Amino acid sequence: MKAYSLARQFLLPAMVYSAIFAATSAAMFAAASAHAAAPIALRDYTRTTWTARDGAPTEVQQMAQTSDGMLWLSTSTALYRFDGVVFHAFTMPPGAEEMKAIVELRARPNGELWMADEVGGLYMMRAGRVYDRSPPGHAATVQAIAFDPDGSVWAAMTSSLHRFDGRTWRRYDAFEGGPKDQAWSVLADQYGQIWTNNSKGLFLLDRASGTFRHILAATTEGSLITSPDGKLWLAGKNDLVAVPMPPQQVPLPPPEYANRASSRSQAQFDRDGNLWSLQCGPGLCYLPRAAEHAVRGKIDLKGAEHLSQPWQLSSLAVNSVLEDREGNVWLATQNGLDRFRGNKVLAMPIPGERGVFSMASDTEGNVWVAEPAASVAWRLRLDGPAVADRSEPFQLVANDRDGALLLAGRGALVRRYRGKETRLPLPPGRDGKPSRAPLYGILDDGKVLWIASADIGLMGYVDGKWKTRDAFHFPPKVFVSAYGGRPGTLWLGCGDGSVVYYDEGKLTTYDGTAVGMFTAVLPGPEMVVAGIKGLAVMRDGRFHLLHADVPEVLRGVSGLAVAPNGDRWLNGSRGIVQVRAADWRAALTHPERPLRYRLIGAQDGYPGNAMVTNRLHSIFTSPDGQMWFMASGGIVRLDPAAVPRNAVPPEVRVATVTVGNSTYPAEGAVRLPPGSPNFQVSFVAPSLVRADGVRFQYRLAGVDADWQDGGSRRTARYTNVPPGSYRFAVRAINEDAVAGAAQADTLIDVAPALAQTWWFRAAIALLLAGALYALYRYRLHRALARTAEKLHVRMAERERIARTLHDTFLQSVQAVMLRVQAMAMELPAGSAARRKLETILDQVDRTLDEGRDQVHELRSGPDIVQAVRMAGEALQAAHATTRFTLVVANEQRKLQAQTGEEATEICLEAIRNAYHHAGGTQVQVRIAFGETSLCIYVADNGRGMTEPGIRERVEEGHWGMLGMRERAARIGASLAISSKPGAGTTVELTVPRRLAYPDSEVGNLLS
Repeated sequence: MKAYSLARQFLLPAMVYSAIFAATSAAMFAAASAHAAAPIALRDYTRTTWTARDGAPTEVQQMAQTSDGMLWLSTSTALYRFDGVVFHAFTMPPGAEEMKAIVELRARPNGELWMADEVGGLYMMRAGRVYDRSPPGHAATVQAIAFDPDGSVWAAMTSSLHRFDGRTWRRYDAFEGGPKDQAWSVLADQYGQIWTNNSKGLFLLDRASGTFRHILAATTEGSLITSPDGKLWLAGKNDLVAVPMPPQQVPLPPPEYANRASSRSQAQFDRDGNLWSLQCGPGLCYLPRAAEHAVRGKIDLKGAEHLSQPWQLSSLAVNSVLEDREGNVWLATQNGLDRFRGNKVLAMPIPGERGVFSMASDTEGNVWVAEPAASVAWRLRLDGPAVADRSEPFQLVANDRDGALLLAGRGALVRRYRGKETRLPLPPGRDGKPSRAPLYGILDDGKVLWIASADIGLMGYVDGKWKTRDAFHFPPKVFVSAYGGRPGTLWLGCGDGSVVYYDEGKLTTYDGTAVGMFTAVLPGPEMVVAGIKGLAVMRDGRFHLLHADVPEVLRGVSGLAVAPNGDRWLNGSRGIVQVRAADWRAALTHPERPLRYRLIGAQDGYPGNAMVTNRLHSIFTSPDGQMWFMASGGIVRLDPAAVPRNAVPPEVRVATVTVGNSTYPAEGAVRLPPGSPNFQVSFVAPSLVRADGVRFQYRLAGVDADWQDGGSRRTARYTNVPPGSYRFAVRAINEDAVAGAAQADTLIDVAPALAQTWWFRAAIALLLAGALYALYRYRLHRALARTAEKLHVRMAERERIARTLHDTFLQSVQAVMLRVQAMAMELPAGSAARRKLETILDQVDRTLDEGRDQVHELRSGPDIVQAVRMAGEALQAAHATTRFTLVVANEQRKLQAQTGEEATEICLEAIRNAYHHAGGTQVQVRIAFGETSLCIYVADNGRGMTEPGIRERVEEGHWGMLGMRERAARIGASLAISSKPGAGTTVELTVPRRLAYPDSEVGNLLS
């Protein structure tokens, strides 16, 4: 048990020696260079499916990719577009009201999208507008569309072939050599030729005569497609037939937009010459490098890979296939979409129960891999499947210091060197016989050949003898190890977190606890250690932890390789990490800064996470420069000098600006409504490879001082933006750091809110003035309330006096009057005494009437109109040369008792002054019962006075002016006296409504 524990602690990787043996033999490189690149199998594609659960449409019929990178999809009911993130149902603009279900889509390099519907209608969409380009009287269905280099449009229809020159349509019929019935397809090839076919065969347009020549007889329905080598093929069921080309014609590849312009319903060659066919039964057939399989001008699909199981595709009912500009292959199916994207790493299938591998190379340049559970060693081939070596069970492979291949066999190490094989017996086990227990590690440090197993523990072969661990000065609990760079040296990672440099028994210890439990020690130009917490590099005798924006990327690293250009390649928990040489140097200088890297992960075909269970180095660099990565899900390889790269720059555009619940399209300048300091800008950059890998930077000029890193977010949010015009710009880079050719920008005009306008400040000033006026009104109201309270007290006193007069004095007089009347009735009629008493009684009765009138006036006040009219007429009678005029404006209203009495007295005093002192010929009185006030005007045309004279007379108390002012003050009224010498005098009394009328506020208070 102790030996097993020691062996598990010392797992010595064999593959770290690839750099040592890379230059041992020129034959290795020659053999490696002779390896042909293997055809890409379907396993080297990552399939992604979109169905209704992902928001994708169903019953997708046709596809096309426009020049902006957008993928358009037609279904039986609608048209959709897809930017790699979201499916948008496209709302048809004006001009497409009559369009039916779309059966054909074709994109033009100039950005146009042509659409054909099921009833023969043909429409062209450009810049969001749709134009009807249907042939006159169309009734036949369009089956294919082609764009002639001369600018015209060809349409293969179920009736015949048609051509549109931009103004009119022309039908090609049998008299001109064209197809005699329906046209199945039409193609404009890279040579400027126009092809079409139908049940009569294949035809080529003779531009000199304007007629079609019969080229090939065919009776099988099919479509015309081109291959990357410039050949033309007629795709039919189960096979493809090469179309004879003119002998003098130099082969040209098809234009780059050819495959993405429109999906094919039969088959499609991708840019690498792989054939994707829908004509071999349900599902999909795939034939790599199909042209190499041609026999006498015919490609048979019998040897193709066939995806025919329901779990292999979103639906086995595949309607069309398209290759986009980024090299993805799309299938339109009844249930949605399938995308096949070529992996950046190629899988090497190795049978194994657990997927725990070791790798090494031989002196002939071959790469070998062993898997202990299968106990088989395989020789890997780039041009075919791995070859198993079953001569005996092999659990482990490694290299020795001479570059020989070491295979851990049954009881011995098998050494193969330059075609010769020798055996080194393993040390005896507990039974005294050579151990047959599986080895966990083999490492040659240049002086000692180290092995470890559960049976014999750690042992070293030196000077022709196996020695136990006790013969060496080793630290305890060794987890991982690697060659130290000089013969007799090792780097060791121990269980206590220490990193030990072993130099022939001399130990130098460093602290490596920052990375947690070790997963690898990785010596090289710099000493690097890896663990479950991250990656650390030694600088100045200390290990410094590196950082990344996603920390998991640098965790669980079990392999590191340095490419010839200085790039570092790591194998970790998230996949393969590439760090450019410049970025690595920057990290060494500033390890606290985030490391810049490129991740090749699960979406790129990487299977799982880096191999760590056997604690061996998980990257092997073969003599030909290929890098092999051992992962939990298998082995993959890549050429670091030719990693597939998405070279298509993203085309970014600003889509919308959103304020609250309102969204504005970013077409030209966007003017936001007032009060919109907070808004969101949305932008898109169609990417059909890794939409989540597209990174954006944006800037709002005048707000952002520099470009803002938005990551993969497709929105930018702004808050508290002051009014003004701003230019928003956005740019993008794809997942492989290819920047867009141009940035997109739009003008955003933030209209000022009410509080931000110039006239708002004027309104504020008015509001302040209004507030001051309101304060004035408030103070006035308070003053009026106090006046009302005083009037209430006076009114109560008047009413008390009236009650007293009525209940005491008048009643007493009435009683006396009744007694006197009784006494008079006792006197003889006609007597002198009776006549005297009756005269006295009449006088007393009149006195009672006058008293009752006075009581009434005390309660309700005088009738101002009547009083003024009577006084004016009396004064006019006494002054015949001065005419009196009275005008009553509006309907007469009842006045407050106190107000009516005081106003009447003021008016009468003004009339008397005019008659007695003015010396004029006319006195005019106007009483206006207004809604807001009671206004009384008394004016004469007499001699008048000066303003100082008026003030002087008021101060001296002349002409009753002082009394008029006192009376006005008592009722809260304003009194104005204006006069000019020779122009007469005007007295104006104004009583506010609330003090004048009983139904006003003060009147209610008084009531």
